[in-house]
Amino acid sequence: PTIGVLAHGLDKIYPAAHRQIAADMLARGGLLTDYPSGTNPARENFLLRNRLIAALADATVVVESAERGGALSTAAHARSYGRSVFAVPGRATDEHSAGCLHLIARGRAELIRSAADLCQLMGWTLPLISETELLRTEMVSKRSRWPQACAASEVCAVKMPTLLSLAELTWLEWEGSRQGMKEEKSGKEGQKRAKTCFCISRLL
Repeated sequence: PTIGVLAHGLDKIYPAAHRQIAADMLARGGLLTDYPSGTNPARENFLLRNRLIAALADATVVVESAERGGALSTAAHARSYGRSVFAVPGRATDEHSAGCLHLIARGRAELIRSAADLCQLMGWTLPLISETELLRTEMVSKRSRWPQACAASEVCAVKMPTLLSLAELTWLEWEGSRQGMKEEKSGKEGQKRAKTCFCISRLL
């Protein structure tokens, strides 16, 4: 399941266009906030709630971030909690990779290039594709929409479902994030980019 951490009360969804995605998340995971109903999505709330996102997960992966992107605050909280932080490198000239390169250059995140890298560094067993193939098509198809839901939460904290190993979940999360970003980049100009970070957690 996916848990979305909101920067406002549960009586609204921001942006409103993501109401159906939020409903899907409620059916398969949940929405979490520490703001009472009636609280508007103020800019400062998004940074403040990042501490909850980092606390929910065993690992934070920054896929894309500008030099002062909000995902960097999530990574900072994760480090302060003693959690693992990873970043995906990009082109040195790409403004949406500047934050990732900043984390890596200063030793604040370990460089990863794939879900396999993440599993190896976390000590998770790699999935057997033959065992996940039946689930892959359905879950990745759903997952391709999930990064858009993170416009309300910027980062998704993911809990391991009982039917999948943590490594299998990581692989599906990675594939869905990549697919979501491809779809976002191929969309209309001016459309918001896919969000930049996801968090993986074991079942508590």
